[in-house]
Amino acid sequence: MATVFHVHFSLLDEQGSNVFDNVQMKAPVCYKQAVAGLLNHMSDSMLVFAPHMNSYRRFQNGAHAPTFASWGYENRTVAVRIPES
Repeated sequence: MATVFHVHFSLLDEQGSNVFDNVQMKAPVCYKQAVAGLLNHMSDSMLVFAPHMNSYRRFQNGAHAPTFASWGYENRTVAVRIPES
């Protein structure tokens, strides 16, 4: 049995607004920096995402698990998926 692990997160500003809210389709700088930081540290985080030897079996082409550090909108095969809503 493979372990499936994913995380959802938001960042609120001083007014309580989500700074990752992409309503205007223009990502703020902190949004781009957050995605870049996640991708940069992806390989260092593999022990968290795949803690057991069997966990690595799901990291293969054709699976809904990423095979390299990548990002995209509404794409379940990338490591960092940006949802539409």
